[in-house]
Amino acid sequence: MLANMMRDSLSAWVTTGVKMTPIAATIRNFGKAIAGTSPEYMALVNSGVLGGYDYSRGVEQSGRQLEKEINKINKTRAQKIASPVTGIWAALEKGTFASDAATRMEIYKKTLEETGNEAEALWRSLEVMNFNRHGSSPVVRVLTAAVPFLNARMQGLDILYRTAIAPWFNDATNQEVQRMKTFWVRGMTLMALSSMYWALTHDDDEYKKQEQETRDQYWLFIVTGK
Repeated sequence: MLANMMRDSLSAWVTTGVKMTPIAATIRNFGKAIAGTSPEYMALVNSGVLGGYDYSRGVEQSGRQLEKEINKINKTRAQKIASPVTGIWAALEKGTFASDAATRMEIYKKTLEETGNEAEALWRSLEVMNFNRHGSSPVVRVLTAAVPFLNARMQGLDILYRTAIAPWFNDATNQEVQRMKTFWVRGMTLMALSSMYWALTHDDDEYKKQEQETRDQYWLFIVTGK
């Protein structure tokens, strides 16, 4: 969940153009999402931006999911205590849900402050990563249903294209052009920091011991002590 929040936060900071404090704002919103009392959180839940994916798999499956959620709400304290395993699982589900909500909440809040347009704020928070988009190709629909995380990867690449490249080839609005400029400034900033990090760590013996996949995906901070 922590890794998910860090990735989402930095990605949204680069691709949305919204003025936010990455990571710090996301972690702060995570606590608010767990409590479930934030107005931004409630707005995203009520609009279907959060939780909508759970109800996108057909009427029957959605009905069973809705019944499950209603039963959770109606459980007595005794029933919750009597089922510790499901209680732990439910807590983990809530944490995962909150980690997905944290960055979207910040995007919603900042966009609403900037534009005063709630529809725009909801749309931008959804487009942080819209898992409900599938396109019209039946072949791609089958592939994304069969291959785990393929749709998420494709949506991420689509966001990258629409933000960083598409405005050069289309009749883009001023807002889209500005977002593209912000993308390149912030993206190059992260690239420069990553290059500096690599220059400082690539010869470290502890760094070399890590698997190549780990080194490719994370910034590793070697902590030494006696």
